Amino acid sequence: MFYALWLKYCVFVFVAVVGVLQAAAAHGGLRGLQFFRRSSYAYIFAGVAIIVPLGMFFSWNHLYAVGYIAGSQQAEMFFFSSGAAIVFTLVLSSLVNFKAFAGRPTRLTGLDVYKETTFFRIFLERIRRKR
Repeated sequence: MFYALWLKYCVFVFVAVVGVLQAAAAHGGLRGLQFFRRSSYAYIFAGVAIIVPLGMFFSWNHLYAVGYIAGSQQAEMFFFSSGAAIVFTLVLSSLVNFKAFAGRPTRLTGLDVYKETTFFRIFLERIRRKR
C-alpha cells in the first residue's frame, strides 16, 4: 500500500515541477528549456501540469483515506522527484530543440544562455573548448 502512495506522490510532484519549469521558461524567454516553440503552448501545458496534481494533492485524504506518508518521507520524495523533473526537462528540451539552435554560438552566460541554446549544445560546446 505504501509503495502505491509513494509512487503517486512522486508522479504528482514530478508533473507539477515540470509544469512550473515550463511556465518559468516561457515567462523568462528561455526557449532552450521549452518543450514548445510558442510560449502560449508552454503556458497551457504548464497550467494543466500544475492544476491536475494540485487538485490531487488537495483531495489526497479523500481519495486515499487509508495510509499516509510521513513528513521526512515526503521531503525525500519531493527532493528526488524535483531532481528527476529538472533532469527530464533538460533532456527533453534539448532533444526537442536540438536542431532549432544548430550552428549558433552562445554569447550569454548564466541562465540567460538558455535563450539561445539548449543544455546538450552547451555541454558539447564546453567539451570542444577543453580539447
